Amino acid sequence: MNLSLADTSSLAVATVKVFGALLVVVGLMLLVLYLIKRAGLASGGAAGRGAISVLETRLIAPKKYIAVVEVAGRCLAVGITDNAITLLAELGAEEKANLPRNRREKASPFAALLNRRLAASGAEPEGRS
Repeated sequence: MNLSLADTSSLAVATVKVFGALLVVVGLMLLVLYLIKRAGLASGGAAGRGAISVLETRLIAPKKYIAVVEVAGRCLAVGITDNAITLLAELGAEEKANLPRNRREKASPFAALLNRRLAASGAEPEGRS
């Protein structure tokens, strides 16, 4: 199979065009992602700063949950099923103080394991300086 100089140069040009188009598409995707995050449409965006926030959710049976939500400063425990959401209790100030304000404040099992390994190796664990 003999490739002439014209064939190899056209192949190179085609390859450059394909990678150029790929870069344009990836760039557009990143731009759209940035705009979505900036508009607050992504999870954790404006939803986390609004009047309603979910503090904790626990599965108690298939498709049945108990959630602790904060609505306009009131802390409520609600039961959630496929067909209904039921108010179970309004939590007082003491119970509200014991709840995590943000799920990200709790260290994940991986983060806890990583911090233990870093501490054992003498390196600085996450969040300490």
